[in-house]
Amino acid sequence: KIIHDRFKTRMEKVTALNANSIQIEGVHKVTYDDQTYLIGAESDDVSFSNSKEELIHKIVTMTAIGLHVDNDDTVNVAIGCPISEYRNDEKRKSYLDYILPSGGNRVEIFIDGKKKFFNIGRRAVFVECAGALYMYPDKYREGLTGIIDIGGLNVNGAFFTHGHLDGER
Repeated sequence: KIIHDRFKTRMEKVTALNANSIQIEGVHKVTYDDQTYLIGAESDDVSFSNSKEELIHKIVTMTAIGLHVDNDDTVNVAIGCPISEYRNDEKRKSYLDYILPSGGNRVEIFIDGKKKFFNIGRRAVFVECAGALYMYPDKYREGLTGIIDIGGLNVNGAFFTHGHLDGER
């Protein structure tokens, strides 16, 4: 089952001054690891780093999963990382281990006052721009495919030959 959803990758800790912001559409109040954050449109903090190995990305990822699973579900998750990190085995593993707990680990998170818990089953990391290959495999399985992913802070481009990352270009 594939679910498309989006909310802004913004986060800030909940304080007495911003606690009422959860009334705004597109903002979620999230508690994870005993810290409470506002996630979404009206939050102040945004990352301008090229690395995705940051708390903001971890919390937003757990929130996105938690919004769409039932308690005690096991979820297989694929996440994307910049091609510069993907090509480095150590960075790729470090990123994966930081963002997603290893297989079978239970995640507990409170989203908008509701306790959610789920398990991470299989997990994988791909080049950020590879999503089109997996969403439309019949279109990109044969031959050479070039994909350009224009993000908010970076641009990734990669070539795939028969659906596999082409390291020669």
